[in-house]
Amino acid sequence: SWEVPDIHFTLSQQTTAIEIDPEKGFIPSLYRARVEEDRLRSGQLGDRKVRAGESYSQEFRYRLKDGTLRWIKDDVTVQVAGEGLWNVVGVMTDITAQKQAEEDTLHLMTGAHCLLWHAMVEDTPSPHQRLAWQLHVVNEEAAAHFFPVMQAPDQSYTSAWNASRLDEEWGVLHERSTQAILQSQSYSQEFRSLHRDGTIRWHQEDVHVEALTPGRWRAIGVCTDITERKYQEGALQEREQHFRLALAGGNLGSWHVDFAAGITAGKFIQISDRTKGFFGISPHEDFSWDYFIKAIVVEDQRTVFTTILNALRHQTNTSVEYRILLPDGTLRWLGSHGHTILDSQGKATQLIGVTRDITERKLIEQERVQALQEAQERADRDPLTNLLNHREFYKRLEEECARARREDTSLAVVMLDLDNFKFFNDVYGHMVGDHVLCQVAQRLQETCRVYDTLSRFGGDEFALILPNIGLIPLPEVEARLKTNLKFSFQPEGYQSPIPITISIGAALYPKGEQDWHDIIHLADARLLHAKTGGATEREADLTRAHMSEAVEGFSMLDALVTAVDNKDRYTKRHSEDVMTYSLQLARALGASESLQRTIAAAALLHDVGKIGVPDAILRKPGRLTEAEFAAIRLHPTMGAAIVGAVVGLESTLDAVRYHHERWDGRGYPEGTRERETPWIARLMAVADAFSAMTTDRPYRQGMPTDRALTILDEGAGTQWDPEMVAAFAACQNQVVALKRAA
Repeated sequence: SWEVPDIHFTLSQQTTAIEIDPEKGFIPSLYRARVEEDRLRSGQLGDRKVRAGESYSQEFRYRLKDGTLRWIKDDVTVQVAGEGLWNVVGVMTDITAQKQAEEDTLHLMTGAHCLLWHAMVEDTPSPHQRLAWQLHVVNEEAAAHFFPVMQAPDQSYTSAWNASRLDEEWGVLHERSTQAILQSQSYSQEFRSLHRDGTIRWHQEDVHVEALTPGRWRAIGVCTDITERKYQEGALQEREQHFRLALAGGNLGSWHVDFAAGITAGKFIQISDRTKGFFGISPHEDFSWDYFIKAIVVEDQRTVFTTILNALRHQTNTSVEYRILLPDGTLRWLGSHGHTILDSQGKATQLIGVTRDITERKLIEQERVQALQEAQERADRDPLTNLLNHREFYKRLEEECARARREDTSLAVVMLDLDNFKFFNDVYGHMVGDHVLCQVAQRLQETCRVYDTLSRFGGDEFALILPNIGLIPLPEVEARLKTNLKFSFQPEGYQSPIPITISIGAALYPKGEQDWHDIIHLADARLLHAKTGGATEREADLTRAHMSEAVEGFSMLDALVTAVDNKDRYTKRHSEDVMTYSLQLARALGASESLQRTIAAAALLHDVGKIGVPDAILRKPGRLTEAEFAAIRLHPTMGAAIVGAVVGLESTLDAVRYHHERWDGRGYPEGTRERETPWIARLMAVADAFSAMTTDRPYRQGMPTDRALTILDEGAGTQWDPEMVAAFAACQNQVVALKRAA
């Protein structure tokens, strides 16, 4: 009996965690502190072992004086000192955490994160092959967690389990499992599995192995998902390593503050020299709470006070980052981590912790934020012109349209396209083309307002959002843009400057119940109209409509002209200009309405024969070789053959075949001279030449009207019919006079 008075105890240390009965003494009190259901069992075991002179170990529960329950492991060494006399040495260890972990493990074993399985190994395992066993799962509810790699419903657990193991770990795991099975030994191992979603999970496998017959074993296993534990261990190891490195490098400063008099009247009980150094204070100087607060940047003082107050109120650990201003004006970032200390009444009145300089880290974070912002900005902008890109344009358009609706204002969307830019790139190269695009972008920025939205919408297409456009008419906006964006560009190595022109389509928002998406389509449609003829196209459209009704095959020939346009965009616009000039000359010479219709149709079709000229020749900017010019000379004959195949267009054939003949007989294709050339062809030759001289080409700028008329006059009687030239000059002078008068 522990209460026999002649038994003596020598205790290395007593505890005050249990309730001591002064009358009965420490040992009886220690014995009675055990939980009642453990007391008799543990007492009987101890009494029996001591009397037998045997050492022993046992576990039991203690009830502390604050009511909490703790698990204790008692390891006791017993020596017989004599008859009825024993020397007993014991070590008591608090194993509450271990017991709690065991309970948690038992709980996990019934959940989805613990897999119970058994298997039969039929053949002797080979060191180089996977184990020949069949895995059987006991708790099916865990299968969904442990077998997400299963690709088919009929796939076995064994194949799914083997497929999930990482190839680089399979050899080690297999060797360990094989050796354990051959020796009929239980084993435990940790490994990683690859899930179908690409994630890696950690598992711990505890396996019991027993031999049944030679070459046949039974294995029972418990597999637990330990991913979170592994991550926590890794994080803990990282923090511990970081903390050790910080201490070794002297990067941490410690402190201890008492707030018994209130949070605004803190008092430093202890502060390290390193902490003082953070604040620009030398080790021998005093460091007060007031100095600490005043050193903190005003904007961060509230954050610091709030953090401390919450820690003391809720008795929790706390962390805070803040800026301080040193006496020399230097700004520094500090990070502090503290732990609360309770007084005798259980109230948190003190904080103890460490502080470190995190200025460098904050600078890196700021650089990363700035880099992220810059990356976002780059993602929203075209890398060549630095204008907004297509995606960001739509985002801004939606925002601006919503603002226009909300504020009852209007905005304009303008679509711009560089004329003949594909031809330009093909001839001069994309590097020169990129330079031109950058110049256009720069001119747009100089022309538009700072709050306008400018974007590169596509390859050679730009889009603008002009908010608060007010009462400014769209034609005025378009005219201003055309004027400021028209310029000449001279590539290196070329003698003549190349004209850069644009086509424009604009639309206003809001207009009626128009949706903001519709404004883009409207502006784009107007751009397309401007690119394919603009204002001069109306008369051509009327002629096309009339001829399509009168002549069944005209639409087909007009489509061929469009095909030529796709190869040389100059051709279609040129044909319409030739029609305009031919009609002006025909009316000046008194041609009938019927003849004018024939002239108009012939003008639209006169270059249809270019459909057979190779693209490289059509688009060549320099002088043609003799062979290339020979191919060009064929287009009037080819055009006449094409037009002649359509019934109803016989009256246009002379213009199509002979419009490149000369007055002096040196033209082509037949070399007719003077009035041998049909009248309609001589008329169209003048209009064709004037259009060719005054129209901008991708490789040269059109010449002024006066200069073109002078060249016509100089060629009258040699290249062109003198009467036609005189009549055309008078007609053009009259047109110029009317424009000036208007």
